[in-house]
Amino acid sequence: MSSFATSLESAPHSARQDIRTIGLIGLGHCTSHFHHMLLPPLFPVFIREFGFSYAELGLLLTVWLVCLALRDATIVDAFWAFGQIAVAIASAGMRCPPVPPGAASRPVCRPADSRRAAARA
Repeated sequence: MSSFATSLESAPHSARQDIRTIGLIGLGHCTSHFHHMLLPPLFPVFIREFGFSYAELGLLLTVWLVCLALRDATIVDAFWAFGQIAVAIASAGMRCPPVPPGAASRPVCRPADSRRAAARA
């Protein structure tokens, strides 16, 4: 009998826990990619509602995905250097920036607003 089979038999709970953990990580990764792939089919809606062109949306999506790749590449090193809990808390803080006072009362300016106003003039 191989040593691998012996180790699995001696620790079945550990193998189950590993399978569960890897499955949850895979599900999260799949969800992330599904989220990214939902954006291109929405391009016609973004063009109609916000006045973007396909080139602008493609560039915006490319910049966003490059930023994600750089973030992911650096966060792995941070996990090893500082620990998972510290990095999780720090990244949660970066995703939810504080809203400045009065920001909710200001009108939202969309790029299409200025284009539509220029077209009407």
